[in-house]
This record gives sequence, structure tokens and C-alpha cells, in this order.
Amino acid sequence: MFVVSVVVSIIGFLPVNDDEVARWRPYDHPAELKREFTAFTRPHRELSVSSEVQGKVVEVLVDEGGRIPSGADDSATVIRLDERLPKEELNVELAALNLAKEGQKASAVDVTRAKRTHEYRLRVLARIRALIEKDQASEAELDEAEYAADVSAIDLARAQSLHSTAEVSVLQGEARVARSRERLKRYTIRAPSRWRVEKRYAEPGHLAQPGQSLLRLVDTSRLSVPIRLSESELRVVRAAPRLELEVKQTGKRVSASLAFVSSEHDEQTQKRLIELEIASADLAAVAGEASGGIEVQLSIRVADASGGLRIPKRFVWFKHEQAFVRVSSGAAVSVTLLRSSAADYLVLLSAELPRDTVLIAP
Repeated sequence: MFVVSVVVSIIGFLPVNDDEVARWRPYDHPAELKREFTAFTRPHRELSVSSEVQGKVVEVLVDEGGRIPSGADDSATVIRLDERLPKEELNVELAALNLAKEGQKASAVDVTRAKRTHEYRLRVLARIRALIEKDQASEAELDEAEYAADVSAIDLARAQSLHSTAEVSVLQGEARVARSRERLKRYTIRAPSRWRVEKRYAEPGHLAQPGQSLLRLVDTSRLSVPIRLSESELRVVRAAPRLELEVKQTGKRVSASLAFVSSEHDEQTQKRLIELEIASADLAAVAGEASGGIEVQLSIRVADASGGLRIPKRFVWFKHEQAFVRVSSGAAVSVTLLRSSAADYLVLLSAELPRDTVLIAP
């Protein structure tokens, strides 16, 4: 939420030397509007912490208003769910994996035995064939040796197939164990370190559902200030070498930077949303805290749409209610008076006058 106030600025010019007392360059002093935008800080980011699994909450380790402590991987445990069931499932899968590994070892032994048997049967067959050529063995002995070699080849193929199946069983078991371990991890809910706990929705005994918000966290390492600006106001902010905001409760000023400019405009106000960003440490130094809800004010000056120029009253005189000024050539030029303050007139000059026009006191 933010509030905008507009103040017409025609503050008198303070001369700094004798030449400026007697001469005035009106086009160097366009009229300006001072615009003030009051808004409230808000956290840079928000995060809803939820569970990926269903489970009973057994422990909540953070309280509202507290910070998430530092931990491994820049995160820390914030909620624990009842993990007895997933632990039992993991133990079952580990036991099944161990059995699969034992079966893999046994099948490897069977492959070795079948391979050596097959190699033996092939050597016997080769000797029988050599004896057949010398007429020292019968055809029956050859048939028996060939049959034994064929049987050993079948046994080897079966043992290799069973071993491949055992290897697949081990891989499947390892995948189930990994899945069970990953599931078990989800019963321990972690959150990013140093974030602030804005709202706590879970208590011990609560049944957490997947996707249900258990904590709402905010990142206050940086604070955002949303403001809506017109295009002319946005140009001033973008061109400013430095932006400062006034903290209303202390009157002190804090540096800010332009962090975001919306590409869309509001159809009613014809303004665009911007976000200014304040470092947490900077805000804490001037406001005593770094949090959302701190009222701040942005003040900028934009050119008056009237095109008026500020001229000190000593350079203007009146004749028959018409205002005049005198240029450096000595000629008197009529001007249109728009407004006045204690020290200045806001006037319109003729468009025919060059921009380097110099006024002199009458």
C-alpha cells in the first residue's frame, strides 16, 4: 500500500554571487513539482514450507518471529514427521537387497562351474574325434561325447541367464532402497537458513498433507518498497544517481536502489509498478529493525507540465496589471504570470525568446 502527495515547488533561488543577483537565466530554472510517495516495506521474498508426504508432525523446531538457523547446504531442519513406517519399509528393502546380492553371488558360482564343465566336455569331444580318425574310438563314444558337450552348453546358457536375472534383481533392489531412503528424507522438512518464520501453522500431532502449508517464511535480507509511478516520474527515478527514502518513524534517510519495473501499467491510473530495494543492514541502522511494515517516503522533483519558469520577484515589474521582464539587450518583454510564492513568480515566457535568454533587474 502506498499514498502519493504532490506539492508545487517554486522555492526562491538563493544567489551565490553578485552576478546572479543582477542577472538571471530563466531557462536554467524550470518550475518543478515535488512529489512524495509513502509506502511500506515488505520482505524481498516469501516461501511456503509444505510436506511432500502425508505424516504426523512429531516436532516443530522453530517459532513465529524466529530465524531458521544455519546448517548444511545453507538449510536447517524445521519440522520432523513420524518416520517409523518409512524406516520399516527401508529395512524391508535392505533385507531384500541383501538376499538379491547373495543370489547374485550364488549364480556367479553356478556360471563358473557350468563354464568349466562345458570346457571339459569340449576337450573330451575333441579327444574322441581325434581317436575316431585313428579308428581307436567307436561312433557310440562320439555320440555320447557330443551329447555331453551339448548338455553342458545348455547348462552354461541357463546359468548365465539366471546370473543376469540375479544382477537385474540387485539393480532393482538398489533402486527400491534408494527410493525408500529418498522417501525417508522427506519426513524431515528443511528450510533455507536465516529466513524469518512469519507464520507457523503446524503443531505436534498435526497430520500433514502433501502440499499443505506448514510454515510461512520471509526473506528480510533485503526489503522491497512497491510504488506506482507515471512515466515522467519513472524517468526521474531511473536517471537519479542515488535514491534515498525517509523512514517516517525516525525521520532518517536510507539508500535504496531500483530493483524492478513492471512492463504493464494500471489501466485506471496509467502508472507502472516499481520496486525499490533496501539492504537489511542499512534499514536496521536507521529504523532500529529490518522488517516489513515500516513506513518510508520517496520524494522526487518532476518538471511542471505547465512549462513555467521560476523568476525571482526582483526581475519582474508590472504596468497596467501586465507583468514584464527585461532581457539583457534592455528590451522589456511581457510574461504570463501563473503563480507566485514569497520570493518567486512562476511565469511563461514567449516561445520566440532563445533558450540562452538572460534577464536583468529593472
